Amino acid sequence: MALQATQHFPVHAEFSSRALELGIASWLCDAACQIIAEPDSDPITRILCRSPLLRERIEAFAAADAVPKLSELFPGFFFLCHKNPDGTTISLLLTEDVLNEPQFLQIVHQVQLNRDSARLILSKLIHRNREDAERIATVLKHYDRDLAKSRRDQQVVHQFNTQLSQSFEEISMLFKTAQILNSVNDPVAAISLACDEFASTIPFAWIAIWFRDNQQVAAGLRGRLTETGPLPCCRDALSRQADEMCANAKSSDWKEVLIPGRHEFATSIASEILAEPILREGAAVGLLLAGNKTNNDPEISSSEIQFMRATANFIAVFHENRARFDEQRVQFLGTLHALAATIDAKDHYTRGHSQRVSILASKMAARLKLPTAEVEQYRIAGLLHDIGKIGVPEAVLQKCGKLTDDEFAQIKKHPQIGFHILKDVPSLEHILPGVLHHHERWDGRGYPGGLREEQIPLIARCLAFADTFDAMSSSRSYRKALPREQTLIEIKRSASTQFDPALVEDFLSTDFKEFDQLLALVNPPCPQPPNEISGR
Repeated sequence: MALQATQHFPVHAEFSSRALELGIASWLCDAACQIIAEPDSDPITRILCRSPLLRERIEAFAAADAVPKLSELFPGFFFLCHKNPDGTTISLLLTEDVLNEPQFLQIVHQVQLNRDSARLILSKLIHRNREDAERIATVLKHYDRDLAKSRRDQQVVHQFNTQLSQSFEEISMLFKTAQILNSVNDPVAAISLACDEFASTIPFAWIAIWFRDNQQVAAGLRGRLTETGPLPCCRDALSRQADEMCANAKSSDWKEVLIPGRHEFATSIASEILAEPILREGAAVGLLLAGNKTNNDPEISSSEIQFMRATANFIAVFHENRARFDEQRVQFLGTLHALAATIDAKDHYTRGHSQRVSILASKMAARLKLPTAEVEQYRIAGLLHDIGKIGVPEAVLQKCGKLTDDEFAQIKKHPQIGFHILKDVPSLEHILPGVLHHHERWDGRGYPGGLREEQIPLIARCLAFADTFDAMSSSRSYRKALPREQTLIEIKRSASTQFDPALVEDFLSTDFKEFDQLLALVNPPCPQPPNEISGR
């Protein structure tokens, strides 16, 4: 059953309504030349337009695929054909000559009207003569061309708006990605967030960011695959494919779009894959991959390629910065280890002491569930906690016996000396409280500030455990190492006097395996009996 044009055929409806103002009724036929929309005229006119003979003529004219010109079926009865996105519009133009034509009278008779009633009903649709009909037809053709141009312009504007909106989303995503990569300290978390952000912007079923497992890749990202969405194959298979692409291809002949039938990976999943290299010094250290498009166009567009390339460049810059940071960190820590070893070397009995305290302090920080950055600060604080001993004479540090009051006063200066050595190094500002206060006691009888209980910074309280535990566990110039069982008893006994009682169980639950491995490397003879439990 035919519908009125305005319900489902907007292009035809717009033309039809304008044509009706000029006294022209219009029908819409589909690809099978069947009428699918009737004129939006008054009810009586629509009754006339539904004559079987008239409908037969209209559908026959649509099947003839007529060119858009005025065609006279019989005197006073003209058809005009227009093609549009909705189908074929057939327009009917009538002149006064039609009222005397037998075929027209047959059409009127079919809907049970006489000629006078038809003249009255069709007064708005009848023109005076052929010349008027031809002029009206010319106006309609121009109007049809204008409508077609307007539709094309609207499509261009729509495409432009779509592209503009997509570009805005892409720029917004790149901005968010830059913020994420610049603000998240954990490289794994940063890459994961960037992957999720990327997946929310482009129409692909899955996104993956993969890094090679070699020395050019930042330590935290080596061999790591991060994905969003269901991968088309197992993670190991995708990693192997990615590694082969990076190993065999040069940046000069890199294939960004992998096409089924031309590339093994794309063929195996029956989908185009977008693969952008993550470069470092001209070599591919990773890949940004996207596959199985989810919109109506299965082919990857140039704008999607450009967007992927920009995203891969962002990730490459982030990776380069992270790799440089890791290299600088390794150099920095190497320098700190060398400095700590230099301090420990002043007394061969304390060889490795700073490294062992560093391990225990960082493990305790992790046990307390402190952030990763703070765990690292505790590690560095352990390495440097005794740096002030550089200002203490070796004769005092290596003395085998009880220290005089003056000698002990020199020992007690090392936290302040260490503080002043490190205070002008910006990257070490967070460890200064530990260096300065690791010899404070919970009961307030420590040094240099005589702080008590929670006045003592947490980092210093943790260092106190690590420093004292190592002092008791290793042989010194003034005594032998204590057995582990006795060491643990002394730690418990000193809760609420030397140590924070709330931290004792956390320290005792620490994994000492790595500590013991380092301690086993150093076992000097200790001729003197136990003297005190506090490390000097």
